[in-house]
Amino acid sequence: MAISMSAAIGGCPTFSIRLATLLGFVLLGPRCQQCFKSRLSTCDRLLFEVAVSFGGYFIVTAIDFSPSLQKIARAERKLNNLISVLDEWAAGGIPYNVRRDIYGERVHVIARIEKTLPDDIAWEVVEAVGHIRSALDKMLVAVVESNGRGVSSIGFPFGGVGSDGKPEPFPTARHDALKKKLTPDQWALILAQKPYPSGNDLLWSVNEIANEDKHRKGLVKIGAALKTRSISISNGYFIATGGQSGMSMFGDIDFVCPDQERETLLTSYAFGPGSVHPQIEQTISLSIVFGPVRPVAGREVIPTLTQQIRLVKGIVEVFTESFTVS
Repeated sequence: MAISMSAAIGGCPTFSIRLATLLGFVLLGPRCQQCFKSRLSTCDRLLFEVAVSFGGYFIVTAIDFSPSLQKIARAERKLNNLISVLDEWAAGGIPYNVRRDIYGERVHVIARIEKTLPDDIAWEVVEAVGHIRSALDKMLVAVVESNGRGVSSIGFPFGGVGSDGKPEPFPTARHDALKKKLTPDQWALILAQKPYPSGNDLLWSVNEIANEDKHRKGLVKIGAALKTRSISISNGYFIATGGQSGMSMFGDIDFVCPDQERETLLTSYAFGPGSVHPQIEQTISLSIVFGPVRPVAGREVIPTLTQQIRLVKGIVEVFTESFTVS
């Protein structure tokens, strides 16, 4: 049943007193505002909307983003722990050798490592990225709650890739429910982050990594890049120096490598029958990289996580500066 504001304040119909009373209810916060507003008459409901808008110029809107900052801090701790684990694992170097296997008229250059990554590395990486994504979710929950709207199933929106492998439009109809719970400025700021493929790929990758299977060993791999110092034939005639192959990953399916977990094909070249095989001085550089996860495949894990944390922390700061005003 609707109530009249004149009755609520003792029967006084004076506009200024009624507006002042309404401003008092603005101070109660979004949830109390919703409850109070539902009981007003049509006329007083319109006046209440004016009071909310008017009161915003004088009242501090303190959106609590501390849960997001706590999640970012947990992600940073996870990252530091991951660095310690990998440093301990790599202490003393990672023994490897490079060999040439000859198959007919082709020569395969194969690298072999003598130790593999700890089994729980993928778990640790997904856990760290999960905290980063959760920081975005909790930021949006705080914003929606400050608007007096329900927060069930609220999460930061991300774009996707269709079955054809192409980026889907963003936003789509599935984002409409979230959009209705935000002000135009809040929604515009989300869109400005471009959380979709070919928009802000680093931000989009947060969601892609967080959705990966924590137990899938292929999420994180050792990558090897072949550095060819010099190539010459047996009579000493100089052919080439320098050069570097693309990234190869241990654990990828490659049928020329007998031990796919410890070996990877660096490069392959043709050499005609009867030709003198070149003498090659070879070294490789090893790094910890993401496996086939869009869009970070082949990128080093630690620098990528560091960049993701820095990016999300910056987004939370932008929302804090934009929507916590006095």
